[in-house]
Amino acid sequence: MNLISRNTFNSAQDCALYNRIAWRILPFLFVLYLVAFLDRVNVGFAKLQMAADIGLSDMAFGFGAGVFLSATACARSPATWCCSAWVRGSGSPAS
Repeated sequence: MNLISRNTFNSAQDCALYNRIAWRILPFLFVLYLVAFLDRVNVGFAKLQMAADIGLSDMAFGFGAGVFLSATACARSPATWCCSAWVRGSGSPAS
């Protein structure tokens, strides 16, 4: 089964190579996505016990969750930019 269409490539060898790479990378990426999802869900579940145990107010938890989200968003943009530059084949993101 091909993940990538044959029409995308000039030769059958290139198509076969990219399909082998995709079949090896996609399961790993799926596991990473699952772990990231569980991490985000865990923050919500942690609030249920943590707020009562340490006396955390809703405002303090909201601030902490906002800082977590902001840090994630700030790290995601440069990472996406670097990955897209790498996929294009340029040596560095500045190219």
